[in-house]
Amino acid sequence: MQSCYQKINPVSIIRLITCQNVFEANLLKGRLESEGIQCFLTNENFATLLPVLNGVMDSGIHVMVLETDYAAALGIIGSDQPLDENT
Repeated sequence: MQSCYQKINPVSIIRLITCQNVFEANLLKGRLESEGIQCFLTNENFATLLPVLNGVMDSGIHVMVLETDYAAALGIIGSDQPLDENT
């Protein structure tokens, strides 16, 4: 009897860049998605509610991408170097 479940390969998600405001983060997200790179934002609500804490203890709005899309995403946003010293 065959199993109806397929083996799923784990996917690594990494931070592409940390933005200081929601406007910048959503512009980057839209740019990446228009080029076919799937991404999402984290810490968006926290950074909007408490903007004074952006940049403290690694806060800010993180743009997250698949590890396999990282190099392409860097190329799309116009850099071949990591934009965040913590990535």
